[in-house]
Amino acid sequence: MQYSRHINNEPLLSKLHSLTINVLSLLAPRLAYRMFIDRLQTPRKIQHQWSCDVDRFSINTPIGKIRAFAYGEGEDIWLVHGWSGHAHQYWPLMQALAEKGYRAIALELPAHGYSRRNQVSIPQLIRAFDSAARKMFSPKMIIAHSIGATVVANASWFKNYQDKLILVEPTFDPYLLQYEKMSGYRFNDAYFERYVHHILKRDKALLTNLGLVECLMDFTGETHIIHEAKSIDAVLEQVPVLAKKPNVALVCADENNVLESDNIIQLLRKAC
Repeated sequence: MQYSRHINNEPLLSKLHSLTINVLSLLAPRLAYRMFIDRLQTPRKIQHQWSCDVDRFSINTPIGKIRAFAYGEGEDIWLVHGWSGHAHQYWPLMQALAEKGYRAIALELPAHGYSRRNQVSIPQLIRAFDSAARKMFSPKMIIAHSIGATVVANASWFKNYQDKLILVEPTFDPYLLQYEKMSGYRFNDAYFERYVHHILKRDKALLTNLGLVECLMDFTGETHIIHEAKSIDAVLEQVPVLAKKPNVALVCADENNVLESDNIIQLLRKAC
């Protein structure tokens, strides 16, 4: 039997937390800013119990451990989740890959899933993945979802990787993603700009320089970008240059939950 446990995902608590920060910005701005950072850097944790025949191992990184869950035998295929995601999201794909003779390895990033760490920035996720990737055998394919695509493509290790890549609803602009998240909470813009400088000073990375398109321009490996059909036009507007590259193919998924759609399974059958 498998079960899931959701942590800190109460919408009411989320709204209350945002209201508290906005009130404190007038009464105790330093405390409000600290809470604002916590808000941006704390992903929701979802934990699942895995099947007993799934291999588990951990990879030490400067940011904390990356937990890995492997299933099947053969050449390695890596699977990287997005913000507030978890490795178990890939379980259906892992079973499909194992049936085709591959070893699927789902990576669970710091501050996600069973990680003891609670907070993490996007540059820290990139650093953690880069460290872990250098300690593993290079895969035949990487499948990355949402911000996981940004994490993979911005890693220094990725510059030497030229095999297959499948990006599922990738985040093209992490700066814009976090800005829109901040705007949704109706926080002060000044807080966000202060946070950007804070990340630059601490993590030695500028959020505006972590765009996905720039990282993929020199990538020559076979690339598939999967998006919902209703959002494919918006994708084309964001990445007109990338879409024209001969090694890049855009795939429309009819289902709302693209990560669990049949489109990915069908694509894997062709790509593997």
